[in-house]
Amino acid sequence: MYSGVVLALGVVSLETACIVPAAAQDFYAGKQITLIVGAGVGGGYDHQARLVARHLGRHIAGNPAIIVQNMPAAGSIAATNYMFSTAPRDGTTIALVQRGMLLAKLTYPTGTRFEIDRFRWLASLNSETAVTLAWNATSTHRTAKDLLEREMIVGGIVGVDPETTPRLYNSLLGTKFKIVTGYNSTAEIALAIERGEVQGIADFS
Repeated sequence: MYSGVVLALGVVSLETACIVPAAAQDFYAGKQITLIVGAGVGGGYDHQARLVARHLGRHIAGNPAIIVQNMPAAGSIAATNYMFSTAPRDGTTIALVQRGMLLAKLTYPTGTRFEIDRFRWLASLNSETAVTLAWNATSTHRTAKDLLEREMIVGGIVGVDPETTPRLYNSLLGTKFKIVTGYNSTAEIALAIERGEVQGIADFS
């Protein structure tokens, strides 16, 4: 399972920086690249973006500074819409969006105002295995069989794996996840678990 899709839209992108180093050095020297993150502060996508931002500038001709800007609304739909319609198309803005954007046109057609095939895809930052996590202090779930027998309250993010995965499990496997949605990041869900608002998370990586 892959996450951390970096995309760019514009006439000059990081791809250009690799193809024509001299021109890219002239373009990026003294400039700043904004890395939009379609997720909340403190979650996995945010950590990936901030790690990449520390080092990416050294690998681009001209060595531009990289700054991170979070845009978590609607599970990256807001960030991807912004990239498509509002962000500068000059190579100074790239985005790290959640993998659900690949199917957003099908799952959230009314909110999706971008054409996914119009983006330039730069990289996928990692490969991961997701797990279902139950908090011992509030949940009696200990095995996968327990998920089929009694309700487990989990935190969700609109349109993103912590919400879509348990819905899929409920429909296909007959699990009994109850989803409390509206969180902006897995970090928020982790805090909600510790506060006792929910019992766990159905898709955590």
